[in-house]
Amino acid sequence: MEMKYKIYNKISKESFVWSLKEIWENEMNPEFDDYILCHFTGLLDKEGNEIYEGDILEYQHDTSDVKRRCEVIFDRGSWWGFKDKVDETDKGCLIWFRCIYFSISRIIGNIYENPELLE
Repeated sequence: MEMKYKIYNKISKESFVWSLKEIWENEMNPEFDDYILCHFTGLLDKEGNEIYEGDILEYQHDTSDVKRRCEVIFDRGSWWGFKDKVDETDKGCLIWFRCIYFSISRIIGNIYENPELLE
């Protein structure tokens, strides 16, 4: 798997995808405070779009009519979905996503450009 990153520019509010090789060839320093690097998970959503860290997914289990949303994060050596909060007292929870959950999910945005999608 090629190492790719979705790079979010905090100033221009735009994002683009570069491989690790392109980052070094263009001498982009990922330490700059103006950029956020989001790792490619190696997984695709149900529409064939690449899923990156920070993406917001919408999914629905076969046994439920309820659509849920979560943020894709990397924690404990694995990709997880941070589940939406039920109310302001709920702290949310981590959902371990097997590939099957990603395959029934759809990217609807990301936490940098569309944070309101998790409200």
